[in-house]
Amino acid sequence: MAPGGSSQPKPGILAAPLTFAWGRDVATLYLVAENDVMTPLAGMYELFERTPAAKRMVVLQRADHLHFVDHVEQEHEAARTRPWTGKLAWIPKEMRPIVELCSGEDAHLFVRGLTLWHLDSALKEHEAAQRLSAGDMEARLAARGVGVIVP
Repeated sequence: MAPGGSSQPKPGILAAPLTFAWGRDVATLYLVAENDVMTPLAGMYELFERTPAAKRMVVLQRADHLHFVDHVEQEHEAARTRPWTGKLAWIPKEMRPIVELCSGEDAHLFVRGLTLWHLDSALKEHEAAQRLSAGDMEARLAARGVGVIVP
């Protein structure tokens, strides 16, 4: 979820590019936010492309970095209105107000549903979960009111 490790992190973000030297195939699911200011979408696409294993990525539309924590609305606004200093002073200037983003409820549905799907599909090899992989995930989530992009 909102992974770090891109080769070009933003100022003040941990510079630790992932090597992917796992030595085996690790089914990988990237759950990322469309409007993530701390780990931008371009870096997520880079990580996805560099991932050598079986992989999927699902982008939560109208979401930021803090859409992957509890109490999304409160935590996002606390971060956006907090006085950041030094190399991180740019963060609140780039964050959109929470009223312009998706709800915490939608974000939690996204995380819970897709995490369960990934575990059932990759680890349990559950047939119904694997069918969802081949189906229209965007439409299935849209029917629940959650906007996603599946690259």
